[in-house]
Amino acid sequence: MQKRIIFKILSSGINFFISIFLGIIVPRILGPKVYGDYSYVISTYAFFLQILLFSSNTAYIYFLSTKKHKIQSVNSFYFIYLFLVAIITISISIFSFNLDLGLLYLWNNITDLKILILGLVFGLLFNFQQRLIDYSDSSLQTIKSEKIRLLAKIITLVLVVVFISLNIFNIYGYLIINILSIIIFIICFFSLIKINIEKFCKNEFIEIFNDFYYYLKPLFIFAIVSSIYSYFGKYVLQSSSGSLAQGYFNFAFQITMIPVGFIYSLMSVFLSDMTKLNDKKDFIGLRKIFNFAVNKLFVIHAVFSFFLLINTNELIVLLVGESYLNSVSSIKALCVFSLFNTLGMISSNIFYSTGRNKLYSNINTLIMFLGILCYAYYYFSDNKLNALGLSLIMVFIYSLRLFIQLIYNLNYLKIKKFKFFINLIKNSLLILLIIYFVNIFELTIFFNAIITITILILVNFVFKDYLGILLIKKIKK
Repeated sequence: MQKRIIFKILSSGINFFISIFLGIIVPRILGPKVYGDYSYVISTYAFFLQILLFSSNTAYIYFLSTKKHKIQSVNSFYFIYLFLVAIITISISIFSFNLDLGLLYLWNNITDLKILILGLVFGLLFNFQQRLIDYSDSSLQTIKSEKIRLLAKIITLVLVVVFISLNIFNIYGYLIINILSIIIFIICFFSLIKINIEKFCKNEFIEIFNDFYYYLKPLFIFAIVSSIYSYFGKYVLQSSSGSLAQGYFNFAFQITMIPVGFIYSLMSVFLSDMTKLNDKKDFIGLRKIFNFAVNKLFVIHAVFSFFLLINTNELIVLLVGESYLNSVSSIKALCVFSLFNTLGMISSNIFYSTGRNKLYSNINTLIMFLGILCYAYYYFSDNKLNALGLSLIMVFIYSLRLFIQLIYNLNYLKIKKFKFFINLIKNSLLILLIIYFVNIFELTIFFNAIITITILILVNFVFKDYLGILLIKKIKK
């Protein structure tokens, strides 16, 4: 596990810096309105796929890890399911393109068929790419897949730079570049990674279907509510405030969620290993993974989020220009949302790997339904939802979900809740105070960042890895 995680971290780190560059240069060149159109189209396809998948990707990882069925049979079953999902998504999309009501209510007057069609192709390919990564992580082939993913990401970066230098970069070009990058990934994946697929008999198909069904049954309502909640806020924002507000929000969301992309890439590895540890009743091993995620990944994420939180205005003007200054308030709010996601992802893995799907589903369904009601209020009333309003609702709803999940998981892992939260707050305040202290001297952003990181490293060294290991020692196992 350790070798895979180290390589995953290194690969994700490089992807992290590439994502920062793309997250800055693409919105800057496209502008808030066009970037808003792009973001809304991608979000809509993500909604279709999410609601049709019913969290089945989690079941896929689970059954690959438990080896209850032959891996070849699980792959064959799940790829057939993905094909059906793709057919349904394509059918719904084409139907909506040819209806005035579809363009008006689903796409909110985005009538550019090129964006809609390219967005559809990108959405389907990206979903398939993620499932292939899930497979490689669950079958101990992480290193190979990460090399391929890194190659594809570098190709994306190079093509974006070339298109910009030739002055031909636009929204269509960006979508085409991403599509080509994923196609290259898929070709290399099947060429270099062993993925077993075989025909299977009717009885075996029914058995796998039943196991998937019973695993996902507690998550069925949750999957629907989660999908609606994730998309409805952006839909209401688009319908009430338009593409410009959508651009401000999605830029804020993308820039604050960059560390989440880095950390999320580790979650499938964690889920696979945590499932195996739970099968062996190794609760000490489960606690170690939980502690690693909280005390290492959370701290790394906190440095990024708090630095962005305190220096938002300066960073926006420097990176994307004054046209995005209206996103400042949303960025500050979503810094908190982004940071909480680290805790949320590992907490979710604890539920999934220990088979407590129904409890997880009940907690999140109830809280997210409250979020849907908040969005519905704005949709049916005369009040308009703006980028900041959507951001604040997301922070509030996610905070409730996270707190309840952590209480249940800390009880399950037998970790003292008071010490856990106190140490978490203590580490966060330490990082926040250091960043704030450096900011008092009004240095340029570049020197501000260098001095902040230097001080954090020194503090970490003086206190013997205070930002990581010491917190693990303080949590009673």
